[in-house]
Amino acid sequence: FDIVRCKCRQLCVYLTADTLRRPWCAGEITIAWQTHQRVAAIFHPSFVAPTLEQCKAEHIQQYLASADFRLVEYGLTDEHISQAYRWLLVDHKVAYTMPSVEGGRARFEEVAHWILKKTIHGSRASRTVNMLKPGAVIVSCLENDDEATAAAAILVGLIQAKILDIAPAGVLFLADLPPDHDGSLVHEAILNSHAVMVVLSPGSLESCQQLKVIVDALEAGIACIPINTPNFRFPGP
Repeated sequence: FDIVRCKCRQLCVYLTADTLRRPWCAGEITIAWQTHQRVAAIFHPSFVAPTLEQCKAEHIQQYLASADFRLVEYGLTDEHISQAYRWLLVDHKVAYTMPSVEGGRARFEEVAHWILKKTIHGSRASRTVNMLKPGAVIVSCLENDDEATAAAAILVGLIQAKILDIAPAGVLFLADLPPDHDGSLVHEAILNSHAVMVVLSPGSLESCQQLKVIVDALEAGIACIPINTPNFRFPGP
């Protein structure tokens, strides 16, 4: 929590279905409230706010998920958490609701441009079509899973410069494709790709789309690189 307390100029709270149930997130939000930090609340379509009753100090521990530490050990009482949640959800005015119609990295780019107060240029389709050329590195993650998309996008951001050294065609990020994209073009892109990176998250191996990417790459003899997220578990026998 010292990073939020001492080294943070603005905290962006990404509110998904479980954010406010996570004790570590609760602690960071409470520290930001205590230290009067600038906070931007980003509401994901999956987010459902706790009721005022759930946010009361006497009920907050029932609302939070269990953890191997107690926030009171860091000087954060149930009353502090209760007041911080009310501040974030009721009194706080700097908020952004993520669009439910956009997918892929475009959704996160819009959030970043909102935070930076910049205008986004180019549509998702125009950014993607330019990348459909032979020799690209293809990145596949579970469709309609924003956490998997975000993890894949961070990975690409970290290694994109090195990818361009070996694959000048760049990266084809499948999650950026529009929902009605032509599947045959993706199949062709895989056959002509340099490599395929598959980001595995819970539910990945139940997805027909992601399984098809894996099978197409393996059948074509294309290097298929699995990248396991922390919560991924390979199915048992």
